[in-house]
Amino acid sequence: MHIQFYKVDNNGDTQQAGIAFIGNDGEVGFSGLPKTTEFELKEYGILIDGDVLYPKDGEKFLKVLPIQYSGSRFRAELIKD
Repeated sequence: MHIQFYKVDNNGDTQQAGIAFIGNDGEVGFSGLPKTTEFELKEYGILIDGDVLYPKDGEKFLKVLPIQYSGSRFRAELIKD
């Protein structure tokens, strides 16, 4: 399983904006994301249900990315391999 990120332009067209995946060490890694987005996820994590999750939390972190990034301009989708 991995996460595919998408950007949506003014015309409603989607473009791939990167991926998140679980690495061999069990942590979530990123490829192709904007550097600021990747930095914020690594540095600040995601606040969900009163807990802060970080890439080191592996699958639990990966599964909340589509919840965090569900906007109309930048979104994430869980892809089950």
